[in-house]
Amino acid sequence: MDEQLLTAIQLRPGVENISAGLLSDLIADVQIELRDLINYPDDVAFPGAAFPVLKEMVLLKINRLGYEGISSTSISGVSENFVNGYPSDLMKKIMKLRRLRL
Repeated sequence: MDEQLLTAIQLRPGVENISAGLLSDLIADVQIELRDLINYPDDVAFPGAAFPVLKEMVLLKINRLGYEGISSTSISGVSENFVNGYPSDLMKKIMKLRRLRL
């Protein structure tokens, strides 16, 4: 799934300047994070429905590169606000994948 995810992310606009090594690292980080959120152990494969969720999570991480720790900024009357955590629509998708702890 990693190679397929890497290929799908590289097709997105604005990602062509990001190295495959950095993308692979972000994918690994997001997979760990998603496993924690949905209670999947390392030895259990993600369901197919997790693929678009993983892709969206990685793209959000890419968009936040260089802005870690900043919630908003304003320069010469132009302000930018950054999302903390994941947007609610993505969290709904994540929660649909969630498994109960045993």
